[in-house]
Amino acid sequence: MKLTFLSAAVASLLLAGPIAAEQPIAAEQPITAEEPLAHPAADLDSGISYVGSPASQALNTLSARGCIAIDDCPDSRFGVDVAAQWTIAKHWRTFLRWSGQCGCSIFEISDGGCKTFSICSGTHSVCFDWKRGRGHWWDPSGHKTCYSLDAAYYCNTDKWQVWPTAEIECTW
Repeated sequence: MKLTFLSAAVASLLLAGPIAAEQPIAAEQPITAEEPLAHPAADLDSGISYVGSPASQALNTLSARGCIAIDDCPDSRFGVDVAAQWTIAKHWRTFLRWSGQCGCSIFEISDGGCKTFSICSGTHSVCFDWKRGRGHWWDPSGHKTCYSLDAAYYCNTDKWQVWPTAEIECTW
């Protein structure tokens, strides 16, 4: 049997053994074998306990819907919330979800929890300070509405959500 360059190359691949499948890696944060997998909840609010709080009841409600994808519409009766998902790149992707006269919208936000966005009704600015349990919204007319916030993990702590629970006086 005559061995050509092509057949030699194929044979060397076959004899080299199985090839490990590549893992998808997010471009912004490469994974290295030396990195330990941190508990996802630790990044957002270490030191905060939801046991026995109204959030623990919400956690049960959120868990009941399972590990579905984060959609565009908020679950909050106030028409706004923040939802986050732990990624395979070992960081949180955090989204502000909005619902109003223009329908539902979703915007990726930073860990700071603030987003200014323009939709059909005008420019809105929302900030959620989940560590302090407060948030605010500036509407297109310049009116500021403030909220108390609550939060919960669900889907085995791979997902997290924060939402307004009541309108409160704006003191900050």
